[in-house]
Amino acid sequence: MPAAADDRYLRYAVARLAAYRNVWWSMANEWDFMGEKRDADWDRYFRIVQEYDPYQHLRSIHNGRRWYD
Repeated sequence: MPAAADDRYLRYAVARLAAYRNVWWSMANEWDFMGEKRDADWDRYFRIVQEYDPYQHLRSIHNGRRWYD
């Protein structure tokens, strides 16, 4: 998906699910195996979730080979 569509979908998901107390945002499983996404994309996704989740639920990402920092 284009970046604008990714961002819009992520904002929608956060708006729908953030009200639940048992939410944990796992951004990806083996994020580094997704060759079409760059580190800047993952940074942007985390910023969106941080900005739009009023309850600041736990955020994580799972690696395969490389660490995300």
